[in-house]
Amino acid sequence: MAVLIAGDREVNDDKVARAMWPQPTRLFEEADFTKRGFVKGYVGPQDLGADVTVLADYSVRAGGNWVTGANKPDAHVTGANEGRDFRVDRWEDLSQVQPGDPCPQCGGTLRVGRGIVVGHTYQLGTRYSKPLEATFTDEDGSQRHYEMGCYGIGITRILAAAAEQYHDEAGLTWPKALAPYDVVVVPTNMDQPAVVGAAESAYRDLSERGADVVIDDREDSAGVKFADADLIGYPVQVVIGKRGVEAGLADLKVRGTGERSQAPMGEAAAAALKVLATAR
Repeated sequence: MAVLIAGDREVNDDKVARAMWPQPTRLFEEADFTKRGFVKGYVGPQDLGADVTVLADYSVRAGGNWVTGANKPDAHVTGANEGRDFRVDRWEDLSQVQPGDPCPQCGGTLRVGRGIVVGHTYQLGTRYSKPLEATFTDEDGSQRHYEMGCYGIGITRILAAAAEQYHDEAGLTWPKALAPYDVVVVPTNMDQPAVVGAAESAYRDLSERGADVVIDDREDSAGVKFADADLIGYPVQVVIGKRGVEAGLADLKVRGTGERSQAPMGEAAAAALKVLATAR
């Protein structure tokens, strides 16, 4: 098999493999050139035998008067044209895409950038059904091969992609659909019974209202709890402190925006859910 492509393009090996399936394909090695009588680096499409399947990329169809190898050392052919000087058995899309390539559907241009794969969908066609002779009876009574496809979703990759998109210098800023909990209740002074009681009351109220809530009742300092709440990325933080209890107010923070507000202690759960509803 020989593959023809314009000199400013690169062959996509995967496309070649799909075009020739189920026949295996591989690149020539040094011994192959010698065995077939080809001069490496100067192979041209002229006079290829009938035993060679000639595939050509559509970029070849779009041009003419090509410069090709002459099948001789240090020699080239000029003005070569398909049909007169060489044949093409099959036209296929075999080119590696490049930035700036036009879209055949909308006319836009291709931009190449870095990304992360979170899922796959593969259109397999009849790649496997033909070798397996897997068929079905069509409406007209004929036997047809199944058109096959497969898919896969990377659960852990989705989280990795979200973490790349939703974070800041303090930690994660999960969307509420992916966050481990909707709300965290942070009592700042575990040695103050009034603070602990108010925090536990807010926690119970949120839980009874259907919120996915956690309470940070560790004996650590308030600074450690605040840092961990930001790092983990709970969408809404409800902070209960000594001064807040004395003033009858709970502090609320939206992790994604940093927006802060206060609510009466008895209405902290309702206020947190209202804030949560507007969070992303």
